[in-house]
Amino acid sequence: MSTPHNQANKGDIAKTVLMPGDPLRAKYLAETYLENVKQFNATRSMFGYTGTYKGKEVSIMGSGMGMPSIGIYSYELFHFYDVENIIRIGSCGSFKEDVHLRDIIIVQGACTDSNYAHQYELPGTYSAISDYSLLEKAVEKAKEKNLTYHVGNVLSSDLFYHADNKADKWIKMGCLATEMESYALFANAAYAGKKALTLLTVSDSLVTSEETTAEEREKTFTAMMEVALEIATKFAFFDFDDTLIHGDSGGKLLKYYLKRHPLSVFRLLKVVYHYALYLLKIEPLNKAKSAWLYPLDYMNDQEIEKFYQEELEPCYYLNVIEELKKKKAEGYIIYICSASAEAYLRFCKLPVDEILGTKTLI
Repeated sequence: MSTPHNQANKGDIAKTVLMPGDPLRAKYLAETYLENVKQFNATRSMFGYTGTYKGKEVSIMGSGMGMPSIGIYSYELFHFYDVENIIRIGSCGSFKEDVHLRDIIIVQGACTDSNYAHQYELPGTYSAISDYSLLEKAVEKAKEKNLTYHVGNVLSSDLFYHADNKADKWIKMGCLATEMESYALFANAAYAGKKALTLLTVSDSLVTSEETTAEEREKTFTAMMEVALEIATKFAFFDFDDTLIHGDSGGKLLKYYLKRHPLSVFRLLKVVYHYALYLLKIEPLNKAKSAWLYPLDYMNDQEIEKFYQEELEPCYYLNVIEELKKKKAEGYIIYICSASAEAYLRFCKLPVDEILGTKTLI
């Protein structure tokens, strides 16, 4: 279902959308960072794209300038396209001497001179804040990347050119910078019961009068863009033994094999031998563990798959499987990270993206 402002059909847009103000920045981001890119919108030249980043579906769409513009586009994304998270990535003007050109601001709240929240008919003044879970992830990523960042409030103003510049009063109230969109985005997210965050790169300073060019704002604010993309990419890790299944899969494999090949019991000597070498610190532990998995040396793929289906699938913890499926539906990239053998984990039919298991050595 398209809207007057967005030609996308339902399903064309990912659960998480990055929103730069400039549609050309959206185009640049999509072409630079995403794989398998498809354009879903060009109406009014407000370009929108969906692709994958590190295997996770992400959309990037311009918002235009000001609260009325982002108010329209974010409202439609939340209400008509089932978007769950919007991360605004934009530029701002610094209010502080210690907030320098190209520093990143992770916005925790937006003050405003707008009457945007008047529509809600609240008996007071609404404080528009970002989602803490997104903010926390942004801080973690900024620390990991050793970036210069600030967390705090900004002014979302309706005006770019002020007849009476009253910035000093907002500065006194602790605002770090000024921009024009976040208040409306946060208000829309709250009203829809969704999540939103703003990441800003300082493009000019109201203190020093330094500024960046339009081309720099379009193409060089990469640190902020990469933080946003990393936030949009969510991972969930599951162990196998005693997490997805009850019990030890290696022990189940040994019992399964000996039951069908009782004369192979003498091969247990191989297990004892390698564990003895491990205890004597002659061999590493992973080689000793591989010895335990010796039945895999004598089983073909069909037999290994049958073992998985008959012995491991019935041992699933159903509540954990439901949690895994829920995470997948929420857009997480699912990993199974386990000491269990990849030789049989590869027959797992659960909706996982990658399996990291033990590779047998002997």
